Amino acid sequence: MADQPYQCFRFKDSEYKVPIQPIDGESFVLLDDIHGRTGYKGESFSCKSNPVRFVRNNRYEREIPLRIPAMPDSIIDCDIVKGKDIPLAFTWPNTDLSLYLATINTQITMDNNNDMNNEEWKDVIQYRQNKIYEQSSIYRIVIDEHNYVSPTKRSLVKNVPFLVGELLFVPSQGKLLITSVSPLIESLEVFEIYSIDLRDIVSSPVRLTDDESLESALRLSKDGTHVLFLSRSLGSGRKKFNDTQARLYSMNLIDGQTTRLAQSFHGDIYDYALNSYGGLYTLGQLGTEVQIYSQESLSSDLILHSGWNGTYESITVSSQNNLIAFIYSSTQNPMEVYITKHMDELRSAQAITNENKLFTQRSLPQSKTYQWKNEDDHQMIEGLLHYPPGKFQAKNLPLLVLIHGGPYLGSINRFLPDWYSWAPLAATEGWLVLEPNYRGSSGYGDKFLNNLRYRPLSLPGRDILYGVDHWAPLAATEGWLVLEPNYRGSSGYGDKFISDLRYRPLSLPGRDILYGVDQLIRDGIVDPLRVSIGGYSYGSYLTNWLITQTKRFNAALSGAGVIEFTSSWGAMNLPALLTYLMGGFPWEVPHIYQSESPMYQLDRVRTPTLITTGENDSRVPKSQSYMLERGLYYRGVPVKLITFPNEGHALTNNPWHGKIKVREELKWLKKHGNQL
Repeated sequence: MADQPYQCFRFKDSEYKVPIQPIDGESFVLLDDIHGRTGYKGESFSCKSNPVRFVRNNRYEREIPLRIPAMPDSIIDCDIVKGKDIPLAFTWPNTDLSLYLATINTQITMDNNNDMNNEEWKDVIQYRQNKIYEQSSIYRIVIDEHNYVSPTKRSLVKNVPFLVGELLFVPSQGKLLITSVSPLIESLEVFEIYSIDLRDIVSSPVRLTDDESLESALRLSKDGTHVLFLSRSLGSGRKKFNDTQARLYSMNLIDGQTTRLAQSFHGDIYDYALNSYGGLYTLGQLGTEVQIYSQESLSSDLILHSGWNGTYESITVSSQNNLIAFIYSSTQNPMEVYITKHMDELRSAQAITNENKLFTQRSLPQSKTYQWKNEDDHQMIEGLLHYPPGKFQAKNLPLLVLIHGGPYLGSINRFLPDWYSWAPLAATEGWLVLEPNYRGSSGYGDKFLNNLRYRPLSLPGRDILYGVDHWAPLAATEGWLVLEPNYRGSSGYGDKFISDLRYRPLSLPGRDILYGVDQLIRDGIVDPLRVSIGGYSYGSYLTNWLITQTKRFNAALSGAGVIEFTSSWGAMNLPALLTYLMGGFPWEVPHIYQSESPMYQLDRVRTPTLITTGENDSRVPKSQSYMLERGLYYRGVPVKLITFPNEGHALTNNPWHGKIKVREELKWLKKHGNQL
């Protein structure tokens, strides 16, 4: 059974990701990703001899029935969530006939809202006052094994004054472990781990962590004495911590001591799974690769297992026979699920799905890593180059620089073509695509990540431009080479590489990117007269900055990007990250907020720019895109703004929106990119 797969619930414009806990450890579960899909969705898993299914209907209602087969050809619904409650997380105890469920208690929120919307306030909203009513209710659900038709028994365990991210049952202590989350990230102090004593539910939850980081993937050690979790920082409000790549920790549930695992690992930890021997398997990103590592015990060293080049993810281990399952892909191999009995036979793992057979029947772009130096500080930068099918190692190609978001992510050797990761599609349309891992990217060390601070755009921007200039022409399917640079701040290159982003969140990675462009041109791979650029989220931050620094780009694609940092800090739901990257609040370091904002250099822009944004985006408010469009319009620069209704930062509510986005971006490149 999977250690920690997820069920996603969606209601209106919100998505709720619910971890599914194993029950009997006898079978694996294949779970689909519902991103970008509509309509019916359900997931099933083993419950003794009966599969259990949680479903949602195509109207995104809140009622979530538990479906259990009573006869071979019949299914009975047992409703576990009704009314106005929105499910957040659930966990199974040591029996498969009950579970603990956390929901948003909308009734309490509505009652308090009604108290405020009285004759005095009418329909006026008190911003901070309303937010104090974000709280969760935790229930115990008992299912009658003799009468599935009867209503399930639901009893309240506790109301907690925050939203619950995950639940984990600890049978040896009779406790629930929970993570607190918030949709508004003004401070990382609201993201912590708590415990609830089920034998003394009158007592308040006990806070177990105080580290100003995002804790996730809670899992219990095989002996039940430790809880393991992933931790990722997004800036310390107390100036106590630097941002780091994702790390793995183990907490002793007896004395509360926390120990960092895999301390010698230099990259970003993607995921992990426990085995029945007390050890664990870790998925770690170094550079553009995500490979499998193991530890014989929680205190032993990491061992790298020799597998295929590419990306391993969603690893899970059966509890009875240690059968290992995972998803694998690379730029040349589409995603499938594989199983193996022994980790030393990783290269002989057997594919048990064939969902992406169609891609194996097509000529896919060939890719390789590409490296260059930022000439300012001689930092080595890396990225992925995607060649058009049949044009590998060709010259004089049109170039599209496609920049990943985050910034604490990285472009990796993985096959996931969608509206966000569409480098393979651009390559099949004739572009050489560069995906740069600029300063701030994960996978290159914590220092590389933190170098982004104080120069969040300018430094990685130069990293990228130096890479492009080192090449001159290449030719893809229709003529384009795609460079995906892993600028400073990208994951997988160590903590220093990530920390480089601080204080220069645009200028530093921006320079990383510009130097990449320079290197491509000098190497004779790219045609300097046919270079375009684009990105989404932080990739668009950098795109907006880079078109103010050079006129070499024929076309630009700006998706959900910031144009002015002070106004963005005041309106976005993640101000804590900006405060950290800039080195303070807008009134403390106004010169950094202004110098890193493309708005104040728009007089330099000549690049035709296509802008896309979600109408309900709270991460990067749509006002930033409107400001960019207005500025370019007044300056007479060709510009077009496309907005997607009922979409947030990720375009997941309507699959047509992602398709239209990429369609229009390709049309814009064809019109303005000077592709031959």
